[in-house]
Amino acid sequence: MRPSRVGVSDRISQGAAAILSPTSRPIVAATLPVLGAHLPEISERFYRRLFAAVPALRTDLFNRANQHSRTQ
Repeated sequence: MRPSRVGVSDRISQGAAAILSPTSRPIVAATLPVLGAHLPEISERFYRRLFAAVPALRTDLFNRANQHSRTQ
């Protein structure tokens, strides 16, 4: 089950505001809807490139059964 993306902007407003600069915060908040809409594709590409660059992560860091079922 995938985590809900509802309320991501609210979490940026509440929790992450302290670590984002006043300049960065509106940029991050504005890009969240686009990133959220493409998160599966972004994640798939990220992990494909990560595992190509560091193959040991596939076996040493992540649960293989969860990877196979795409739940991790």
